[in-house]
Amino acid sequence: AYLAGRRSLGLERGAALLAAALFSLGGYLTAQVEHVNQLQGLAWLPWFFVFLPRLADPPADGRTRRSTVVTILVIGSLFALQLLAGHTQTAFISGVAVALWLAFRGLSDRTGWRTEARTKPTGPWATWRPFAALVAAVGVAVVLAAAQLLPTLELAGQSSRQGGLPLNEVLSFSWHPLHLARGLLPGYGQTLFSEYVAFLPLTALALAVVGAWAWRRDRAVRPWVALVVVAFVLALGRFTPLYYLLGRLPAFDLFRAPARWLAVAALGLALLAGYGWQRLRAYATADYPTVEARRAARAELVRPLIVAAGGLALLIAWGYAAGWVARFVPTGAEAPFAMPAFRTLLGWLIEFALGALLLWAILYAGRERAGAATRDLAVLTLGVLWLGSRGLPYNQLTTPEAYFDLRPPQARLSALAACRVPARECATPPDRFLSLSNIFFDPGDLAEIESLYADQLDAAAIYDYVIAVKHKEVLSPNLSLITGLPAIDGFDGGILPLRSYSQTMGLILPEGSATTDGRLREYLSAAPNARWLSLFNGRYLITDKTGDAWREGVYFDRQHPTAVEEAIRLAAPPFEATELWLLAEGLPPDVEVGLAGEVWTATPELWIAPDVYRIVFPEPAAAEALTLLPCEGEPDGCYLDALTLVDSRDGAFLPLSLPPYRLIFSGDVKIYENTDAQPRAFLVHDWQWAVDPAAAVSAMQA
Repeated sequence: AYLAGRRSLGLERGAALLAAALFSLGGYLTAQVEHVNQLQGLAWLPWFFVFLPRLADPPADGRTRRSTVVTILVIGSLFALQLLAGHTQTAFISGVAVALWLAFRGLSDRTGWRTEARTKPTGPWATWRPFAALVAAVGVAVVLAAAQLLPTLELAGQSSRQGGLPLNEVLSFSWHPLHLARGLLPGYGQTLFSEYVAFLPLTALALAVVGAWAWRRDRAVRPWVALVVVAFVLALGRFTPLYYLLGRLPAFDLFRAPARWLAVAALGLALLAGYGWQRLRAYATADYPTVEARRAARAELVRPLIVAAGGLALLIAWGYAAGWVARFVPTGAEAPFAMPAFRTLLGWLIEFALGALLLWAILYAGRERAGAATRDLAVLTLGVLWLGSRGLPYNQLTTPEAYFDLRPPQARLSALAACRVPARECATPPDRFLSLSNIFFDPGDLAEIESLYADQLDAAAIYDYVIAVKHKEVLSPNLSLITGLPAIDGFDGGILPLRSYSQTMGLILPEGSATTDGRLREYLSAAPNARWLSLFNGRYLITDKTGDAWREGVYFDRQHPTAVEEAIRLAAPPFEATELWLLAEGLPPDVEVGLAGEVWTATPELWIAPDVYRIVFPEPAAAEALTLLPCEGEPDGCYLDALTLVDSRDGAFLPLSLPPYRLIFSGDVKIYENTDAQPRAFLVHDWQWAVDPAAAVSAMQA
């Protein structure tokens, strides 16, 4: 960013350093630290604008061709480095930004240019030459990154994004207008969804307005002003008509999260802020021949500062006024609206006041004091940048145990995968699991955690640790990469979420649901049909207990609700009971019970209205067989939520699982083993041809 400012805007060293700090340490870039490949790609974005001026404004002597060739090779290498970073959307955004910058620069050239020691070529070729060079640079990038691009293109042909994403997916994660204030201004510890963060200090935004105000007299500023405006419009996504059109175009329809266009806006604002600071610095240190000349120069700065002050005041006011709008316009589950906290407002007002005092000193004090005030303004800007970043994820630290601790469910599955359980055949590779929990439960050792870390961590750090513990309990969303335990879930679970995967998962997901990125657990509230889980090597099922129920001190495992359409034989555990309790909202099934060598059929009687039924055994005994019988003659059939064996003598109980599931772990969460799970590869005795995965899924569901 330092060199980009020097080359594209002619910034002096101090101004370029300030611009570089605002971009590299600003809200947008630092909020993306959890998106490693995106951050690696964005690191190359400013470098394009170090070399683009050579295409837009080549030397006038005979070195033009050689300079252009070198520039093409360099820009092509930059595109290749972005592609090799592994985040294609960043390379696409950079390419569009580069093309727009060249276009805006070309439009500025049509009305003249700054007086320089070189003359610009004229004619049609001079207009199109930069774009031809850009196309050549893309060709160079394709060659350099071919080792990654070729398999990526092959994979893209099988991806769920092949042919483009649905428009609602393209528009997802648009920058919501209700988040403008909290997205653009420092949060001072108050967090916001990282995709929507692009904050800069208030002083930096004011400096950017001062820099942009020079667009009339300095055409080098115009491309950056236009680029910032376009980037903000694109970041709004679904909230502007433009993206509804762009989202249907090739390339645009391959990516979600229009908010990521904020990367371009962040770079443009940083460079314009550096330019604005340079203008103030030049005014403060200049030796004007007359008072009138100084007054005229001051007026050129006062106007944009008044506009900036008014704009910032409106932005702060919008941060609170948006709360009224948010009651009628939801902002999405990923970033629910929250009013700016009092400390946030206080931080804004203090910075506003200090910035105003320093700007007054720059504009009206003597040269020596004004020069010192410009330095103080830069220090204030950087100080606010540091304070504002305190609430970003990379500063929200917690105990290392959040990563290194081994939780019981992980230990249990790891033991099974390592064949440490006697009398169990080793699975190589390990069998897959499916996690269903939305982590709304509290860990059983929550009180112990809070007591242990109360004097070591603040409340926010303890909260983050508890969330990490809950994720590790259910091994989500992408902990398979750490544990080496493969999942059916295609979100980093070990299966690529290709188009065929998404179509096939229609067998598991509820009707009308679909996944484009491989995530399954958000769509499942209960165990899927074991038939399909078995087909995909789904041996283990991890769930929490938030959906389970207690009735009169008896626990019901509601993870396997079922419509009893045919007889279901349960594994009879060695548990001596006096009763069998059934939880059902409608008519429960009759139960065939085997006791002491005799088999008899019992009809459950309503025990606790409205949904608890029971069957009383003739005498306390361990059932030898339990079979659920379908209801005959009932149009709606029988439905069962859960059933539990109860010993009324001492209040003991044992929840039962419906086959083919077998409970193998119960703690904060439950782990079931699907005893019918198929191995990764298996032979079939018959098959039926289908033209594509969608037709195959339809045939299997029939």
